[in-house]
Amino acid sequence: MRAFFLVFFAAALVSVGFAQFRPVWTSNKHIKGDGPDRGDGIAVAPNGEVFVAGTCDPDGNPETFDADVLLVKYDREGEQVFASQFSLTPISDDQTTSISLTPQGDIYVAGYTDDEYNHDSGEYNFLLLKFGQDGDLIWSRTYNGVGLAGNYAMSVLAQEDGGAVVTGYSPNWNGDTDAVTLRYSATGSLAWERRFAGSGSGNDFGWKIARDGNGNLYILGDAVNAGTGRDIVVIKYTSAGSLVYSTSYNGPDNGADHAGDFEVDLSGRVKATGSSFAGLAMQDIATLALGQNGTIEWSRRWNGVTSNSDYGWSVVTDSAGNVYVAGTTTVNAFNLDGVLLKYSPSGTLLWNRQMGGSGVDGLIVALLGDLDTVFVVGYASAVNGYLDFAIALYDSSGSIISSQATDGGGNYDDAPLAATIDLNNNVFAAGYTTHPVWGQDMMTVRYQQKPFADLNEDYCVDDTDLSRVLTRFGATSNGPEDINRDGVVDDIDLAIVLTTFGMGCN
Repeated sequence: MRAFFLVFFAAALVSVGFAQFRPVWTSNKHIKGDGPDRGDGIAVAPNGEVFVAGTCDPDGNPETFDADVLLVKYDREGEQVFASQFSLTPISDDQTTSISLTPQGDIYVAGYTDDEYNHDSGEYNFLLLKFGQDGDLIWSRTYNGVGLAGNYAMSVLAQEDGGAVVTGYSPNWNGDTDAVTLRYSATGSLAWERRFAGSGSGNDFGWKIARDGNGNLYILGDAVNAGTGRDIVVIKYTSAGSLVYSTSYNGPDNGADHAGDFEVDLSGRVKATGSSFAGLAMQDIATLALGQNGTIEWSRRWNGVTSNSDYGWSVVTDSAGNVYVAGTTTVNAFNLDGVLLKYSPSGTLLWNRQMGGSGVDGLIVALLGDLDTVFVVGYASAVNGYLDFAIALYDSSGSIISSQATDGGGNYDDAPLAATIDLNNNVFAAGYTTHPVWGQDMMTVRYQQKPFADLNEDYCVDDTDLSRVLTRFGATSNGPEDINRDGVVDDIDLAIVLTTFGMGCN
């Protein structure tokens, strides 16, 4: 069985579910430059347009380290609309880490840039770019903190007013890094800057940003605290940048703990996951639930069957409050498997699923689908030993519904680096496919679920499906027209078709 490097995503729930899925379109071509390009982040607009942020190499020379930012827009059918390339200077190395869309339709891309000839010196600064809907650059901003080397923006979140918040890490005068959060207006003015440091001496990091229903901002990161070492930290700011709380998690073995992912609901409750020191240089998956005041309501640890290192990469909560955690578990020195955990709202482990073969399979991100199903997107080892894009769907009991792998066409490594889901349960993944000439090409895939009410398997609930239910109405049946599987084609089946009519047709 294939295993996946999971990535979790939250999506709106609908009243009727889906079954298997298919890749609707795949873009796996060289975009720009004379060297490799790839997709590092992906976002989908409400109208179905897809934006991929990544990098390209303008000259194909691995000695120069002068990558450019690449922003690609696709329409709903996968046709490329534009590809915008950005370089701070002709010699700068510009890298992307995150993408976010404003309600007005503009696009933010965050990352870091180094315009020195010797890129090994680590003279990187925050980089924040704002693009318009047509792909033209509106403005760019850099940030180098106190002026020392090593400033990295890791996550950006667009705001309702068209501005943005970016977080990452930046050195302080002691030479350690702080978790830094910056708020920019829609026109690019720096509204406020906040630096956070743990109570100990060491490097602190900001990894991800989230927002609650009142506009408060949350940062997930790592902090070094006195007496406990490196801990997972959740930091809450008001929209104006006032610190509300910071909560750290230190595992029982008092070693290095690392943040992986978190989710914040509208009321300000937080679920977080990561890895926590378990002795003998091993790590367990740590999962936390924080209340509205930042107090840890429960924490749980998971250790795989081989008692090697395990890592939590993604977390999502379903409509009932159950918590899903996706990550990786180490089988041996040559074998990683994916792992999917489900906790009850109070933190009871309900089930776990380990997914893997004999190779290095992984989980990077996971998404919540309709009816509390869970998508996992990542990469899987193919028969030839190379990696493919992979996607699987699990139901709420942990049973697999469907899975599929997508090859880039070159029979080499193909791997997603980011994924997302839209309100219609279309899943989008972006990353790279290996190319014998360019090294890497950007690869983007859209997967579509087949609605349960699609009876003729054309992935569209239309007149044909309605006609089949009406023709068989009142009949005792275990065929596809009995959509809810109660043994008769009745009002419920008709209501399902009418409720979902048109689903999947565009």
